[in-house]
Formats: sequence, structure tokens, C-alpha cells
Amino acid sequence: MTEAEWLTCVELKPMWSALPLETCLRKSRLFMIACCRRHFHRAVDQECKEAIEVAERFADGSEQLQTLTRLGEQIPPSDQDDYGMPPPFPAAARWITRGEFTQSKDIRFLMDQVTLLMQDAGGRGEQAAQATLLLDIFGNPFRPIALESEWLTSTVLALAEGIYQDRAFDRMPILADALQDAGCDSDDVLTHCRGPGPHVRGCWVVDVLTGRK
Repeated sequence: MTEAEWLTCVELKPMWSALPLETCLRKSRLFMIACCRRHFHRAVDQECKEAIEVAERFADGSEQLQTLTRLGEQIPPSDQDDYGMPPPFPAAARWITRGEFTQSKDIRFLMDQVTLLMQDAGGRGEQAAQATLLLDIFGNPFRPIALESEWLTSTVLALAEGIYQDRAFDRMPILADALQDAGCDSDDVLTHCRGPGPHVRGCWVVDVLTGRK
């Protein structure tokens, strides 16, 4: 895949093949969580919502594997549809709470399961929406950003951390202004911050600025 193809692709599998997923376990899990968050209204069981919230904390290292696994086991069984299939959201939540996935092939399998389930939930156009989330989280693997230390002013760091903790992605344009004031001249960074998004936990710009990987 070329850089131009990456930036315009709306199919997930060729995009995954361009990513070093074995080094991106956290981001891979956050991507799957973002796919589920698009359909949070479909989680009729509180256990499903809680499992997704805990999975997000687990991805960032602030939750124990035992808690994640226990919540996955507590997701109640759901009635099957007319085709004998379970509703997409609880099934996806169960996959995400499987914290033992650590190898590249396992992560790809896990992402396949979750994204396909959420495509069933979202219908036509869902894969393109998921591709947009993938771009937000992983950025452009063909053009990694060289972070300049002078960009990391106290204002920039406070804004970036606040955006992450509060999911306050409406502040991204403000972050762009602060970065520009700090001397950032990266079109990729500034354009991403000022773009329409959507931005989610794991956004590559926020991760770079806050030292998350």
C-alpha cells in the first residue's frame, strides 16, 4: 500500500496490513472500543457499557486483567435474531474483554471479529467510518512525525492531557493554535487538529504530545 492509498482507503484489511500491529496493542484495543462507542446506544445491558469502559482503562494500564475478564463473563446472554445470530454489541464487548490477546495474529483476529460485528450494527457505510477512526488513531505510518521539544509548552501539554482525560475533542483546534504559537509548523499535525475528525481516545496527535504509544 502506498501513502496515497492509505490516506484514501475505506477498507480495513489492507490498512491493517500496513500497520505494525504487534507493537500497537493499546491502540488496537482503543480502535475497537471506538468502533463500539459509535453504537453505545445499542448496549441495552449496563454490563456491556461497563465492560467497554473498563476495557478502555485496561488499554491504558489503569485496570486489572482480572476485572476485565470478570466483566466480560458477566455480560448477559442475548436473544438471537431471526438468523440465529447474537446482537452485535454484546458479542463485540465480549471479544474486547478478552485481554489475553497479545500477538500480532491474535490482534488481527480480534479486530476482525469486533469490526465485522459493528459493521453489522451500523450497516452500509460503517466500514468507511471505521477507516476514519483508524486514521485518527494510527495516523500516517508512511510519514511519522518528529516531535520537537519546543512544541511541548506547559499550555500544549495541559491542553493535550485535558483533551485525553475529558474526551474533550472539541478543543483540538485550540490545541492547534497553541502548537502553532509554540513553533509547530507541521502541516500534518495542525491539519489533523483542525480537521473535522472524529477524534477519539488514542488520537495520534494527542498520543504523541502526551507520550502515549
